Amino acid sequence: FQSPTPVLVQKEKPWKWHSKAVVPDGAALLANYADNKNSGMLWDASETNKPTINLTCPRLIALPPIAVQFCAEKQCMPWELYQFISGLTTKAEPMLQALQVE
Repeated sequence: FQSPTPVLVQKEKPWKWHSKAVVPDGAALLANYADNKNSGMLWDASETNKPTINLTCPRLIALPPIAVQFCAEKQCMPWELYQFISGLTTKAEPMLQALQVE
């Protein structure tokens, strides 16, 4: 187990929910970051001309300690955090499947 890592959050409204129109197109996101020239840049989904949905989530995100450690080691983009967490879940998937009760 790892010790908790303190993280500073905004003083004002860390629990306030934020709404944003997003493009729910994972394939376009993957294609964007497959091109190395887009590394270190945020994805501009408006270029896809795809329909958007309204997504609401809290400003404060609970991350497992291993993900906080990953973010603290170096400045990373949201895409890099996604890849890191995706890699963890992919490694854990066989174990989770073994635990499923039929």
